[in-house]
Amino acid sequence: MNGQEMVMDADPTPPLDQAAEARRRLAAHTAPPASFWVVQAVGCTLVAGLPIWMSLLSVDARYLQWILVVVALAAAGLSWVRRRRTGVTLPRWASAYPSARRPRVVVMIVTVLGLIAIHTLVGRGQEGLALAVLGPVALASLGGYLWVHASMRRDIEDGRVRA
Repeated sequence: MNGQEMVMDADPTPPLDQAAEARRRLAAHTAPPASFWVVQAVGCTLVAGLPIWMSLLSVDARYLQWILVVVALAAAGLSWVRRRRTGVTLPRWASAYPSARRPRVVVMIVTVLGLIAIHTLVGRGQEGLALAVLGPVALASLGGYLWVHASMRRDIEDGRVRA
């Protein structure tokens, strides 16, 4: 054995395996805690049901802006806290993750159609039916977020993230 062969044998993990392991560790940092998904579910339900809440509680439309501001600030705050806690900053847009583009579009279409349905039902005075539609719309939206997040994590593990 010459000296060069000994150096090659000293490194049991090839560079590609090291890169794959680093991507897996990075992807592990993207997994939000269960409390995040609980807050996400509550937020989706509250935002999707805004027309219902405004109708049933006789809330003035001017409060809608403040409700949306609070929800947006809470979402931004959670994102900021997560980045500070993990120290990992990844692209947040689904367009940076190739396999997350299609799920993101599907989720947006389903969510928008559900919101239109809820708004239409409330406009016709059918708040009870709108409440019945709210649950599936919120679950579809949350399931969609989980689907998009899983696709993003897979892309990080496979090294397909574009900046």
